[in-house]
Amino acid sequence: ASPPPTSPAPRWEDATSPAAAVVAPMSRFTTTDGVELAYEVAGNGAPAVFVHGGPGSGSHAFRLLSDGTLETHFRIAWLDQRGSGASASAPSGDYSLDRQVADLEELRARLGLERWTLVAYSFGGLITQAYAAAHPDRVAGIVHIDSLLNLPASMESTASYGYGLLPADRRPPMDPSMPLPQRYFTVLGMLGQMGLSDRLQYAGED
Repeated sequence: ASPPPTSPAPRWEDATSPAAAVVAPMSRFTTTDGVELAYEVAGNGAPAVFVHGGPGSGSHAFRLLSDGTLETHFRIAWLDQRGSGASASAPSGDYSLDRQVADLEELRARLGLERWTLVAYSFGGLITQAYAAAHPDRVAGIVHIDSLLNLPASMESTASYGYGLLPADRRPPMDPSMPLPQRYFTVLGMLGQMGLSDRLQYAGED
């Protein structure tokens, strides 16, 4: 079957143009491996792209949370990654880091930008690091917002801290030789069962 139609790329207005502050309607394009991705361009300033976390969370929630703050500094492309938000899933099942990097690069080329700033949140930090390594000449800067930069270290830290949050009388012995993913998801599962998952993110109840 032929790939879905690709909508025309919105004009990337100059940062000094009044039209640059207007939120463009959602646009879509089809990647070279046939996945339709959705994005919106909004704001007034230097070119940028938002690389959301998850994986799979989409960009919409963070955009609402930021309440236009990023758009006062950047003309930013809010991209929903493959399989996230308004974007389609990958029929091939390819959600690899290399493919996510390729998606970003195809979007940059589609928008006609020489360079842009990468704005990453959470898991998006891994993608921006990989993109910057593959395309350093296309990166004007990187903004990390509570970003994940080292997955094994993050999982180890979360598992250790989360284990300490478990009540002492309900804390099972944990074999240090257990594979990291198994320890990580065991601890997260127990915290969830005890209603303590929020304590991984918040220091108190206030």
